[in-house]
Amino acid sequence: MTVVGRSRRKAPNTRGGVRRGGVFIRRLSRFLAVLAGILWGLIFYYSPVLAVAKVEVSGARALNASNIKSSLALEGRGLLDLDVVHIERELEKEPRVKSVDIRRWLPGTVYIDIQERQEAAIWVSGSESFVVDEEGVVLDRSGLVSDIPIIVDKSGALPVPGDLVNSETVLLAKKLSGIFPERFGTGIRELEYRKDRGLLVLTVKGWLVAFGGSEDLAFKLDSLQAMEPHMVQACPTGYYVDLRYGYNPFFRCI
Repeated sequence: MTVVGRSRRKAPNTRGGVRRGGVFIRRLSRFLAVLAGILWGLIFYYSPVLAVAKVEVSGARALNASNIKSSLALEGRGLLDLDVVHIERELEKEPRVKSVDIRRWLPGTVYIDIQERQEAAIWVSGSESFVVDEEGVVLDRSGLVSDIPIIVDKSGALPVPGDLVNSETVLLAKKLSGIFPERFGTGIRELEYRKDRGLLVLTVKGWLVAFGGSEDLAFKLDSLQAMEPHMVQACPTGYYVDLRYGYNPFFRCI
């Protein structure tokens, strides 16, 4: 007798389909998450929170803060769109500006911190006078300002704001303006700059002293102090003394 066995039906294999379906769902979820992130990013990017609503300027004293804000016209622009380096460079083109630091803060605020160049001397050329800083940068045209030295340029060159004059002369003039009254008991009537001779000092007592540059300044001052009694005795009306030649200073009556 033949025994017919029961046929065994295989269950359908769904593991591959489930795996493929799971991968699809995961990829779709990731895509939707990325899309949602992009959409939220765009919404945030164009949100009023990221539009410049307020500009604060600090450090401006000689410069006008309102004029700076008006010239930049930052209000309403995107906070993240601002080219901070470019704005800083544009502001630094103004001779009065030494450095600029710009910071952006939420919500919609831009802080501009300006370091201005400080007035160190008045540089007079012909009938024009200019304010200059210690680095010799010409800041702008100006009338005479008290409490800073006045240097008369005899070289004939007429600068414009932004130009450089001789910075060594500016620093030396500043030093000597404080030294002469205390050490020699006389004020300075005029400070004169000549390209070929450097700085000359005309005192209230009638001395005309050629310092040249600032090198060996302590020795030059000691030499002048040591020579003073002999010069006063030989030249009662005044004298010219030249300190530019190191250990060979000389004087003559004027």
